[in-house]
Amino acid sequence: MFFTVYTPTYNRADLLHRVYDSLMTQDDRDFEWLIIDDGSTDHTEAIVEHWAAKAPFPVRYVRQANQGKHIATNRAVELAAGEMFVIVDSDDWLTTGSLGAIRQAWSSIPSAERDRFCGVAGLFIEPNGKACTKRFPEPHLDSNMVEIVTVHQIKGEISIATRTEIRRRFPFPENVGRFCMETLVWNRLAQHYLIRFTNQTFQIKDYQEQGLTKSGLARRMSTAPAAYIIRSQEFLGLQGMRIPWRQRQIAMRLLICASLHANIGFLQQLSETPHKLLWLTQLRKGWREYRRHRATLDIAT
Repeated sequence: MFFTVYTPTYNRADLLHRVYDSLMTQDDRDFEWLIIDDGSTDHTEAIVEHWAAKAPFPVRYVRQANQGKHIATNRAVELAAGEMFVIVDSDDWLTTGSLGAIRQAWSSIPSAERDRFCGVAGLFIEPNGKACTKRFPEPHLDSNMVEIVTVHQIKGEISIATRTEIRRRFPFPENVGRFCMETLVWNRLAQHYLIRFTNQTFQIKDYQEQGLTKSGLARRMSTAPAAYIIRSQEFLGLQGMRIPWRQRQIAMRLLICASLHANIGFLQQLSETPHKLLWLTQLRKGWREYRRHRATLDIAT
């Protein structure tokens, strides 16, 4: 089949019907729906089994112990039967006909050039129709996820469909705690592949108060500093990309902050970084960011 639509979920039984309903609106039915349940304690399994019995498309449900979305995603990529891998989070859903639009965007890339691309990307909107993503500067822009943010300054959520075989070669690290940001994988892919960005709306995003997006940088970094350290180090080491100096400064500040969350002192940081001058110029701001995080976390507790 052409698509694997993958939904990671944890105690979202009351929201999952929106994903299911949006799949029913798709004209392109060449897909399976793969749900990885990250240890839910609600009635997720029962409701998915009910849908699987009547859906006009394959529905696969896999349950694992609660380990985090990144590990669930690694498992989904390994199990996926589709050529293209589309992530639809449990609190999001597809726009009508979006799978057909994704296929059309992929087909618009000449077949002789597709080996250079890992996928296609589109926009998110909120349920009220408000854009979640700044529009791309061209209707079809071939770039990567590093330069789309740093050079083209696109802010907000981007819906990306990737070739499954390539995603399998770029899994999330699993030894970084219970959280790993998706940009770590996108940055790695950017060193090898392009993405075709299109100003079509693929998904609707409904941010949940307890979701990862709204949980706050301080909370995420304090619980999984290793992921932020790896991402910042790799970003600073990227070669052959047009990365503005301002973005390198931000990455170094985050690296300093994450290192402090991981109890890595200043002397060790300085001795280990190959970017010593940049580290020195951002030390004070990285320290201040860490102190703000600690204050935020103290208030929350």
